[in-house]
Amino acid sequence: MKLLKKFAFLLFTTALFLGCDSDEKIDDLFDNNDSKADIEWSANLSKTISAALFRTSPAIDENDNIYILQKEYVGEGFTIDAFNKNGEKRWSKTNTTDVLLESQLTYYDGKLFVHCHDNRIICFNAENGDVIWNKRVTDSYNHARNFTIANNMLIYRADKTLTEYEWHLFALDISSGDVNYELDLTQFRENEEDEDRKHAFFEQSTLAANGNMVYFADDIHLFAIEATSSAFIVKWNSNLPDDVDLFHSYGTSGHQNNKIAIAPNGKIIVQYNVAVENLYDYKTAVYSPDGTLLWTHYYENNNGSITTDAQSNVYMGGASLLKLNGSNGSTSWTANPPLFIGSITNQVKGKDGRIYASDFFGVYIVNNSGSVVSNMSAGANTDSQPFSNLSLLSNGNIVVIAQGIDSGQIFCFKSSSEGVAKNIWAKREGNAKNTFNLKH
Repeated sequence: MKLLKKFAFLLFTTALFLGCDSDEKIDDLFDNNDSKADIEWSANLSKTISAALFRTSPAIDENDNIYILQKEYVGEGFTIDAFNKNGEKRWSKTNTTDVLLESQLTYYDGKLFVHCHDNRIICFNAENGDVIWNKRVTDSYNHARNFTIANNMLIYRADKTLTEYEWHLFALDISSGDVNYELDLTQFRENEEDEDRKHAFFEQSTLAANGNMVYFADDIHLFAIEATSSAFIVKWNSNLPDDVDLFHSYGTSGHQNNKIAIAPNGKIIVQYNVAVENLYDYKTAVYSPDGTLLWTHYYENNNGSITTDAQSNVYMGGASLLKLNGSNGSTSWTANPPLFIGSITNQVKGKDGRIYASDFFGVYIVNNSGSVVSNMSAGANTDSQPFSNLSLLSNGNIVVIAQGIDSGQIFCFKSSSEGVAKNIWAKREGNAKNTFNLKH
């Protein structure tokens, strides 16, 4: 198995560099930095991290403790490693029977949540890793989807089957995992006259939450749903602009990688695939809290995470990093990665006013003018590449996971970020997903 992993890692890196000139050294690509990384500490993880970890980031609690979810290459099982902010391992727990559905670990209120196949959610005590509850949300629905946190409840959705699309939203008690109440949203699909849109409904989706409000972007709509103490209340829903080409021109049944962010003033920002020219074309739509469409921004071949700043400007990651004016969606500046095969994604704004982001090859720092002022890696001779999404500690340091060959690694880089900026959306893909420490 170890030989297979090494071969896979070699195959991955070889494929990345097939397009390089013969005199261009791979070492230079990994370590050609304006600013060499100052590593505060590093530690080995319990398992080798998959190259698909670009969808993963460490979970950080309010005390800067770090939690990392690792899965087996195939089959059942996963491990959670817990570290403190100084790199000392607090605990490690392994599950040998359940199959992960998502590789992202969620932290909330002293608890860690893991999403598994068969509509199963496992809740761990963040203090010691003990299982608090392990439950299948419902026996009636077999196709599990994503979840988020709202009004001190875990908000979860599931389809009846892969083909029927009978879709329900569930509100779970955080302490017990019991279902408090649920909502059938299939009625909105029945209102669609276009057959392609009707049958594609709910194929891809994203949940996000802000206080008691849950926002859900499916293939076609954006929903605003209040999670009260006793029921879900649909406040409004809106068609996502210019989505029809995706169904009629490309024959696919859903947007790819929908994303939601919430601005400090309550505006809802949705990124989704429109496939105007190709399957990698995306649009950003911004709505007011009452559901009014304010502006849209279209761009080609750019797909990454989205975040905002205190002024509600929007930062779109991908092949390039774009700063969009929060008032009208115009492009303020574009930042390009130092490497021709790099990207600037999973970005977050630090208290120092700069943008911090990472991709396979390193950690990038972008200043207020859109210039990449630093490109840090762990060094050319390390096995620890590619990198995952990053997280910021409250002391300003950067935490990132790396793939490795014999085992994954976690790195803590020194930085002057001063922690996550106030009043921003730093928790990508949901209120509690990709958790950052927001203690100020």
